[in-house]
Formats: sequence, C-alpha cells, structure tokens
Amino acid sequence: MPVRLSAPNAPAATDNTSPRADGRRPDQLRPIRFQNHIAPYASGSTLIEWGNTRVICGVTVEETVPRWMKEQNVAGGWITAEYSMLPYSTPQRKQRDISKGKIDGRSQEIQRLIGRSVRAVVDRAALGERTVRIDCDVLQADGGTRCASITGACVAVADAILWCQANKFALPTDKRGLFKSWTLLLAILAFSMSMLGTFLVRSGVLVSVHSFAADPSRGIFILAFLIVMIGGALSLYAWRAPLLKSTAGFELGARESFLLFNNVLLVIAAATVFAGTLAPLISDALKLGTVSVGPPYFNPTFMLSMLPLLALLSVGIHSNWKRGRLKDKQRTLLYTLVAAAVLACGVVFGIYSHGRMLTPVGATLALWIVLASLVDPIDRWRRGLSLSRAVVGMTVAHLGLALAALALTTVQSFTIEKDVALAPGASTSAGGYEFRFDGVRPLEGPNYDAVGATISVTRNGAPVTVLKPEKRHYWVQGNDKTVTNIEMHRGANILVALGDDLGAGRWSVRIQIRPLVSFIWLAALVMAIGGALAASDRRYRTARAPEAVSAGVATGDATP
Repeated sequence: MPVRLSAPNAPAATDNTSPRADGRRPDQLRPIRFQNHIAPYASGSTLIEWGNTRVICGVTVEETVPRWMKEQNVAGGWITAEYSMLPYSTPQRKQRDISKGKIDGRSQEIQRLIGRSVRAVVDRAALGERTVRIDCDVLQADGGTRCASITGACVAVADAILWCQANKFALPTDKRGLFKSWTLLLAILAFSMSMLGTFLVRSGVLVSVHSFAADPSRGIFILAFLIVMIGGALSLYAWRAPLLKSTAGFELGARESFLLFNNVLLVIAAATVFAGTLAPLISDALKLGTVSVGPPYFNPTFMLSMLPLLALLSVGIHSNWKRGRLKDKQRTLLYTLVAAAVLACGVVFGIYSHGRMLTPVGATLALWIVLASLVDPIDRWRRGLSLSRAVVGMTVAHLGLALAALALTTVQSFTIEKDVALAPGASTSAGGYEFRFDGVRPLEGPNYDAVGATISVTRNGAPVTVLKPEKRHYWVQGNDKTVTNIEMHRGANILVALGDDLGAGRWSVRIQIRPLVSFIWLAALVMAIGGALAASDRRYRTARAPEAVSAGVATGDATP
C-alpha cells in the first residue's frame, strides 16, 4: 500500500504568503510517498516520490562476496550501490553513461555515498557471505535525487531482509542454529551410550578389563540411574526440541550437507559397534545359541562408514555455505585426488612393499584430506593474506584426522603377529627384529603371584630394548591375567606377551609389531588443538547483541 509522508498542518498551495512556489514554508519538506514491491523480480524494491522527484530503488541479494573480502579474510557481507539517471528524467535528455563508455563523476560520487550510507546502518556481519546490490534509477529529477536515493535504498534493503526471512532465505544467525536440535540429540545419545557401557561392565554382564569392580547390586543402581537420566533427557528433548527448529535451507552440495552426511555416517559407525557388542547378549538371552562377534564383523562394517566419510570430508572442505558451488573447485579436487593417489602408492609399495587390497584406498583418502586442507591456507599465504584462527584451527583438525586415518590404515595393514614356543636362550625374528628368550623368574605382588619373562630385542645386531612380560594369578578372584610389555621404537610399538608353560622349559610367547600406532593418540591431540584454535577465533570471543535493521523517515505524520 502506498504510504505518504507530509508535515502536519501544511498550508494550502494557494497560500500567497509562502516564499515557495508550491506554497510550502521554508522549513517544510516536500511530501514523501513510498510504493513498495514495485519490482516483482527484486528481493526488495520501492518507488520513492519526493515531491516531483521520483526514484525507483531495487535490491538484489547474491550468495557471494567480493573477491577482496575472501582474500583479506573479511567476515560478513557487503553492500554496494549503483546510481543512474534515465535519459528522460530531466527536461533536456541526459546521455546514458553506457553510451559515453564511463560513469560520470557525479553518478560515481552519489552511488558511493548511497553504499556508504546503507553500510553505516546495517550489521554486515549478520548478512553472512552475501552481497546486497542496490540499484537506484532516477525516473524524474526535481532536486534532491541523492537524498531520495539514500532514503529509498534503506527502505528497499529493509524490504529485502523481510523478503529473505519470509522465503526462508536464512541469515547466518539461522545458519549457526541450523543443527541445534541434532547436536543436542547427539549429546544425549553419547551420554546414554557411556552410561549403558558403564552398566554392562560394572554389573558383570560383559567380561572386561574394567570389570574388577563388578557387583550386581551396583549394576542395579546404575541401571536405575540410567533410566532416570536418559528418560528425563529424552523427555526434555521431546518437549523443547520444537523450539529449536530452524527454517534455514541449503543446497545438496553446500557445506551444511557434508556436515550432515558425516554426522549420519558417524552415527552409523557407532550403531554398528553397538550392535556388535550387544549381539552375543541378545542371542544368549533369547537362547539362539552362542554368537561370537570380532574383527570379521567390525572391520568391514566400520569401513563402510569411514571410507565415505573421509571422501566427503575432502570434498566438503571446498564447498561454500548454503550454496556449494563445487563446479568452481572441480579442477582442484581432481588434482589433489590424483596427487594423493600417487603419494599413497609410493608410501604403500615403496616403503612397506606390500599391503592389503584396501590399503592404497585408505592411504589415498588420508593424503587427500591433507592436500585438500592445505589448498586454502597455502593460497592465502602465497597472496600474503592473514589467516584467522578459525581457518588455522580447521586445517589443523583436518590434518589430525588425516594422521589418524593414515595411522589406522598402517596398523591394520602392516601389523605383524607371531606366536612361538621358546626355551631359555632360544631366539626368533619378526618384522626385522630379533627376540631372545632369556628365561623366566617368579614374582610376587601385593595381591598376586606371577611369572615374569625377560626377552632381549635387537635389530641388525644392535640392542633395542629388554621386555619383561608377566603372567599373573590374583589370589582373591582366582583369575589369571597376562601383562603385556610394550616398547615404542621408530614409530612402531613392539608388544610381547607371555603365554602358558608348555613343559620342558618352553613357554608360548606372542609377539606383535604395530607400526604408527602411537600416532593415533598424537592425532587425537592434534585434533583437540585444532578445535581449541578454531574456538578461540575472534568471531566466537566477541559477543554481538542482535540488532534489527530498520529504515524510516521522520518527517511528520504518515497517512495512507
């Protein structure tokens, strides 16, 4: 509906005492009239009539920001304006700027003034990575075109923001709250799994190294506590979750999609482990027979989730928020994938000279994450641009995940296991190491007696370490426990366990060599450091009060 603004008690146009030709007092503004939604294809628009001056202002919202903002790591969105006068807007025809090949100085000055004026009153950080383009076209000029353009631009921008909200064209505040409900549910499920694991182990339902405190009465207490806590949490979630619903939307190739896909894959991986853990208990309770679940089940089912997750992560790093625009990154993705495959084959077949069928696949995905994560930081460094803590933290965390994937691939593919029977003085070799069994000796602890072995480890004749595994018998529980001795050498863990006495002075000994297993723990530390760096970014440390963007004119009473 058109809105007309005018000063109160305006004298009639026939007032001969007025010094102005149209009858206005010297301090009285011309009537102002707005007609919104004048351009149906614009995100926001208005036709402002300021006396006989008429300007149409249209706003277009684009899902991108100028290149200089990306290169200089400037957060938020951008607002820019263009100003022009139509040829018939003045008594004498005004030549179009395009016919002159350049914008005249006056138009350039005014459009800069419009952009600066609107940027001064809009919270650009709340726009996200978006560009708001304002087009002001003067239909009829009768003085004050720049004031009319600035005023109309503010109204059109406010109209565009309302249009964005009405059409679920979410602003970053909605984007940040996009997965609130999902994140809360994941937190509840994680706590539930920890409580369930505590119940299964402490109650004695599962036999574990942590079941030393198994007590059925304590298990009943934990079960009751589990029901109350998990039931209460899920009840609160069901009650309050609708309040966390977000109206934000995003494309299939957007970064939000990759976050969601990887969340789902992680949940599937957790579900496979959960199912494999409970399957023997359920089978025994239903008297379906004995079921043994081990590596033949866990390894392939876990990889079905983890391999797609690593691939999606490498691609998702290069996608944009809301709109993926992955077509622009196809060449980068292809080059990094090929380079990762070449490096992986070199590592697998050049260093270890053998491997399983999926070993090159796992190594390729791990190295692909490394290369994909380094593309943006290297490009910024090459251009001499600064790196925010968020970018550095994300890169470090991704490198930690890549290190974990590479270490796990190496451990699963190149672990060496060997069971031998050794007498004192006998030797065996495994993985380039020589193991000499020096004999056994009786030991006694505070609540156990044991037999300890001494095994000397050498490599190419040079001493590496001396391992002392034990086999203990606990007096109270009557249980036998094997204490494995572990030593790290050149990134690999050497494990030796003492087995049973085979008679005639011979003992069974299990030897394991696991390369890069310690790097799994290092990877967790690297990921934690990356998360801390990202969380310490200025954008998260600085609290911003929400501000409403409004536009208006205080020139008097508004009458429809």
